[in-house]
Amino acid sequence: MGSVWRQRRRIAERIRWWWVVLATAAVLAAVGITLALLLPQTTSKQEQIEVVRTALAAGAGVGAAITVLLAFRRQQHHEEATERTDYDASERRITELYTKAVEQLGSDQAPVRLGGLHALERLGQSAAAHRQTIVDVICAYLRMPYSPPADSDPNNVRRQELQVRKTAERILILHLCDSRLPIDGQAVAADIRFWDGMRVDLNHATLTTGDFNQLHISEADFTNATFISKASFDDAEFAGETSFNGAAFTGEAQFFRSTFNDKATFDGATFSENAQFLQATFTGTASFNSATFTGVLMFDQATISGDAWFRETTLARSSFQDTRFFRIVRFEETKFTDVAWFRDAKFADEARFSQAAFAKNANFTDARFKGKASFDKTVFDGEASFFRAQFASAAVFTDARFKGSAIFYSARFAQGASFHSARALVTTSGGVAASSWPSGWEVELASDGWATLREA
Repeated sequence: MGSVWRQRRRIAERIRWWWVVLATAAVLAAVGITLALLLPQTTSKQEQIEVVRTALAAGAGVGAAITVLLAFRRQQHHEEATERTDYDASERRITELYTKAVEQLGSDQAPVRLGGLHALERLGQSAAAHRQTIVDVICAYLRMPYSPPADSDPNNVRRQELQVRKTAERILILHLCDSRLPIDGQAVAADIRFWDGMRVDLNHATLTTGDFNQLHISEADFTNATFISKASFDDAEFAGETSFNGAAFTGEAQFFRSTFNDKATFDGATFSENAQFLQATFTGTASFNSATFTGVLMFDQATISGDAWFRETTLARSSFQDTRFFRIVRFEETKFTDVAWFRDAKFADEARFSQAAFAKNANFTDARFKGKASFDKTVFDGEASFFRAQFASAAVFTDARFKGSAIFYSARFAQGASFHSARALVTTSGGVAASSWPSGWEVELASDGWATLREA
């Protein structure tokens, strides 16, 4: 470090000598130019003396200007040096505070760890440039292996650790959730507690609080995270890619009015209780492949502008009423173990339900399919209602199986609809249970208890 400062001083001295040389040259040039311009025009000795005086005055003026400039430069250098000194001192202090806080997080005493978390929070509030690093440290702490204590667990150490982790989560919630709401359409003043543009990495983290309403972050990684209580992300906004792949929601999961501005993936996630995505907005791809929904899934009035993937997903009671899908929708090999509602759903592109299985009623009343609708090899164990549904492109029900009533009354089909080899279960009265088949198709009864659809 000393050699660097010596080199800087040598450079500064050279610059000063150059300034002296340039200043001298400028003064001499001013005198010379003045004499060259005025002296030839003189006719008397007195006039020549006046010209010399004028030239010397011009040189003095230039010299004075250069002196002021040099003084300004010296003052500027002094201020810059003072600023650098203050900055270095501040950075050293921040580094010391940060290092001490991180050391406290490694303590085996819960109160010491709590002190470390609060120290990091204060540092982040006062030093905006270090907020992402502080968020990374807190997230890293939450990613550490942890098993919550049972209600009857007398282990005091585990209970203390639970309080530490709750504190860590509350710090993230306090500074990453923007609680401001517009008043009468007008934006409100910025909340000084809010840290904008942060990235969150909670991969494999065990989260105890789960109250992330109005979370606003740039990127989020909740891969394989475990939410041991209700997880609420109402009005949250995810600016970048978001991953909940493999996440376990042991309580309710709420994403009411949440906005995903990039790809959002929930592949392999498990929802043990109700999951709500009411009025959620997905600007990019929304992927729920192989996810499991044990409770009720509410996707009503949601908007998915990118591809929607629900392949090999297991759904209990589910509702996609008035949901808008703007690109390809894939429910291939999906298992609907309870009632499924797609009433008023809008499919702007392909809708693929190939080999899906509906264990109970499937309601597609007033659904709109603009692209190809594929229900080939789909099994409907309950009532399948396509009442007033509209198919603007090819509708394929090849090899589909209808074990309950099939309602296609007032449905509208474009040319190319196919029910080839589709079969319906015959009731004991010899008919197909209260079914209304599309115009141009009829059932041919068979001895095995099934009726095959064929074109009339």
